[in-house]
Amino acid sequence: MIRHKAALKFDFQSEPPAGPEGAFLSFHKGTASQSGGSLKAPVTGTHGWYWNNPTDQNVGIKLRVSGFYSETKQMESGR
Repeated sequence: MIRHKAALKFDFQSEPPAGPEGAFLSFHKGTASQSGGSLKAPVTGTHGWYWNNPTDQNVGIKLRVSGFYSETKQMESGR
């Protein structure tokens, strides 16, 4: 769930293991200040979220996940 005064660009996506290097499948993409939902993954492989903050404001994101997974990673890029 995303909650923030300013809208963030987001993409919930997967990198299927059988696809070519760098290929991904987008499940839910858009711009919003709040979002929520669920997904039963139709493919194996890496699944994750991409967020982009187009403003100069600092943003905090609270993410709750449940299910079956072997690891979690957080990757960031600075401005």
